[in-house]
Amino acid sequence: MSEHRDAIFKAQHGYCGEEDCLGNATELHHRISNTVTNRKLFPLFIDSPMNLIGLCEYHHKLTGRTGYGIQEDVAMVYESFLKEHSKLPNCAAVGEYDPNGDIIILTCCGTRVDPKGKVQKGTQKNQTGA
Repeated sequence: MSEHRDAIFKAQHGYCGEEDCLGNATELHHRISNTVTNRKLFPLFIDSPMNLIGLCEYHHKLTGRTGYGIQEDVAMVYESFLKEHSKLPNCAAVGEYDPNGDIIILTCCGTRVDPKGKVQKGTQKNQTGA
């Protein structure tokens, strides 16, 4: 998880992921809770950048009352996607943030999963940006 910390904070321009908060992102928060059960259900997804958001200390303490979560059915789509693409040669799932700050996944084989879990095949962008 710590290997994603700098990339997530950079993608958020150093700011807390809470809308309209100008505090510095200092902590990572799991959108799907980091529980034993969820680690069994979503072993690839749980510590991936798609499940993490940078928050300031104040908003991290409020996470039970905020809307950072991801529904389990969406997490299952991400998990299946990561599992499927981890088996393909020369295909690595790459996480990027869209302009709204939501994470999307782009792969070198042209498949995308949007923040709502919708899978789109045949996108033009790939891992090398082509």
